[in-house]
Amino acid sequence: AVDNSNEKEIKNKDSKKKDDGHDRRFPKTISKIAYGSALISKNDFIQQFDYGIPKPPSKREHETDPGKDDVLLLYGSKKSLPDVSTGIVHTNDGPTPDIPHLTATYATKNCAVMNVIYTDTHGGEDQCMAIVGNYESYHIQRWLRFDGTTVDKSIPLHAVGRGVQSNGQDKFEAPSDSYALQNQALLKTYFDRLEETMAVLKPMAASCAGDDNTVIVMVCNTGQSDLLINFFCSADARGFGDVVRKKLLIFATDEGVLEIAKGLGVNVFYDEKIFEKMPEEEAKRYGDRAFTQMMYAKIVTVQLINRMGYDVLFQDVDLVWYKNPLPFFHDKENPSHNFDILFQDDGARSLRYAPYSANTGFYYV
Repeated sequence: AVDNSNEKEIKNKDSKKKDDGHDRRFPKTISKIAYGSALISKNDFIQQFDYGIPKPPSKREHETDPGKDDVLLLYGSKKSLPDVSTGIVHTNDGPTPDIPHLTATYATKNCAVMNVIYTDTHGGEDQCMAIVGNYESYHIQRWLRFDGTTVDKSIPLHAVGRGVQSNGQDKFEAPSDSYALQNQALLKTYFDRLEETMAVLKPMAASCAGDDNTVIVMVCNTGQSDLLINFFCSADARGFGDVVRKKLLIFATDEGVLEIAKGLGVNVFYDEKIFEKMPEEEAKRYGDRAFTQMMYAKIVTVQLINRMGYDVLFQDVDLVWYKNPLPFFHDKENPSHNFDILFQDDGARSLRYAPYSANTGFYYV
């Protein structure tokens, strides 16, 4: 048996030391991590410090999130406190030592630097959080009682990657050698033909960009061509088909879509060498071979246009517009205008999609 009585006595004495005539809320041993504390409404905090992290999909800005309605703010020094007299540093004089509830603006008015941590209990698991005063890190280490195969609460905590879920399933496994070699071959072809590709694309992109420096990009194969035609029919019916034909650059991954795009009267790029291994059929399910190969094409096409200095609105062909979205992205009074990238919300809040839950079916960069 271990005698912890002396340790308890030291902790109790330290916790009762006075500061400005009041009992400390936190002991001096963590005074450079938690000199004081405050609570802020999460809705207020997220609105004031919007970093693009979404709330749960069922919770709008004004709605509550039971058990997670407030943000816990820890002050690392006396200078960072908004007002020492508010009881932020000390336990209150009343019967319950509540942490004061403040507005985001007031609570942070003297914070020269603020590190923000987003976390969840993932369905109520037995989760703890440790804040360590040490060399600065902008990563969260994840520890799990995991033996490499199963989660077992009887074994010690082990450091795991961010993709390991609470059930032990790893969502970020390294690709197999065969997949790595396939991707290397695709990239080799891409870089070997990059100069020639850029030369062909530059006049097309410049024509689409126009005065607002924005190019709309879509990637399509023959299996998805019905959806592409549907997008044009919808745009024409709603009165902005001319905008689509002027601003859109289609990357065709096979000759069938090349001919269809020409018939629609829109700019289209096709290179049989770059896209020679792209599937002509549509994906049968999420994550199958056709799906992943088309995802590769969607990434390099955006990179090509960005490389030329243009903004890109990328979207999948299975979408239609209710109205022209470009004015939203170009409005400098828009609260979202200062973000570098704006993504459609995927809606998923699983570990794999953290922290932004971004969906590449519709995004502006």
